[in-house]
Amino acid sequence: MAFFTFRSGRSRVLSKGEAKINEEIKYYILLFLLIIFLVVVPLFYFKSEYDNYQLIVAIEEVAPQLEHIKYDSLEYYDDYEINKMINKPIFLQSGNVYSKDLLSDPEFNLLLTSMKLKRNVEFCQWEEIITDSTTRDDDGHSTTVRTYSYIKGWHKHPIISTFFDQPFSHHNPLRNPYSYKDWTANQYGVGEYTIQRDLINRIGNLKMKSFTPQELNEFQLSEAHSVHNFNYLPDSNYFYSPYEEDSAFRFARGMGQWLEGSLFDYQIGDIFNVCTPGDIRIYYEDVNPKELSLIGRLVDSNGNIDLFHTSRDYEFGLIYEGIHSSGEVFQKAKSEQHQIILIARLLLILWSLVLVGFRLRFQNYSYTNMFLISSSLTLFVISITSIYFWSFTLINVIVFIGSCLACAYSYNLIQKLPYKPIIQNVTPVSTRNPNQTQTKANNNINDDRKPPLRANNIKNN
Repeated sequence: MAFFTFRSGRSRVLSKGEAKINEEIKYYILLFLLIIFLVVVPLFYFKSEYDNYQLIVAIEEVAPQLEHIKYDSLEYYDDYEINKMINKPIFLQSGNVYSKDLLSDPEFNLLLTSMKLKRNVEFCQWEEIITDSTTRDDDGHSTTVRTYSYIKGWHKHPIISTFFDQPFSHHNPLRNPYSYKDWTANQYGVGEYTIQRDLINRIGNLKMKSFTPQELNEFQLSEAHSVHNFNYLPDSNYFYSPYEEDSAFRFARGMGQWLEGSLFDYQIGDIFNVCTPGDIRIYYEDVNPKELSLIGRLVDSNGNIDLFHTSRDYEFGLIYEGIHSSGEVFQKAKSEQHQIILIARLLLILWSLVLVGFRLRFQNYSYTNMFLISSSLTLFVISITSIYFWSFTLINVIVFIGSCLACAYSYNLIQKLPYKPIIQNVTPVSTRNPNQTQTKANNNINDDRKPPLRANNIKNN
């Protein structure tokens, strides 16, 4: 099965003015994206380190005072034991998990027992791809050719096709009856205990949902089915609505194709039809666990469990599907945060490379030297952040001193290297004096006609 449909569009030669404006637009867009990248990456790294610091400190505070509830029934504990655990962190695991609050999507007439539910919408749309290629002839004149191509596939949002080069042949109907939406249960039962919405929000690992006939009993009476012609496809778990083009609009679009010269433009890509532009498909993701392991705060003697507030006023709560020990729950939370930090540090390395490369962009230095100084800069930022959160530990001080020495060595090494500009200081053609240029050319011709000095000396001798 094809995942997308490709069609080749037209090509045209850009004028000198268009090519110049196009290059300027590309330059400012790249500059804007570069600035965003250089600003966002350090902020994302700092945020990930901050979240990790908050999590580790919270676990260190919660772990010693954690109360393990061995049974998911309140009758095993007397009032004194229950009252002693109120407002304290508790650990609970159970295989008796059930819904106390049904989630409803009224537009599809769905009532579900999920803890969390997401509705994802995808649109079949054409996307225009523009590529420019520049060639130069022997005289140095440049020619820029712009080529349009089109890819049809599924997108998270509608794409406006009005300004396409061939808008009639690649028309995107702007159907958008439903948008992305998510739901979270207000309460969920774990034995005789009840977990609240804020703690439920912490659960992840949502998966694509398949529907049973019982869950689709009322779907046939829904607005989605009767008005927008959605039908459930059990093989793919999608609710699918095909686009039906009006006859008058089809005729008008055909006239537009004739005017733009694409009416009889048949290509091989048309054979591999993924979908029809305007089609909509919707799928749901949910989490509906049969077993749970969680850490939270016992709110009252009725067994309500919510987030625990640490001494730093940090809202702490962990909840995972399946049966796990308290140590495994803590370790899962740490592992998830460490993965985020790893991604942030990899981005920080790339950030350092971009920053150093931008600083040395006109100098012909080796990639080894650039990588050396960027690695030193990355270690310097990591050590400064670690000292900020974890104070002056031995390992942080060693890394900090090592990164400072590496930065100094790298900078000193670069200063000693010969300066070799990649781009020579050439005066633009537009700023030259034509008379000076012609005089210089004549002088060069006359110089070429003069015999070399060494040859004259040999002749005289």
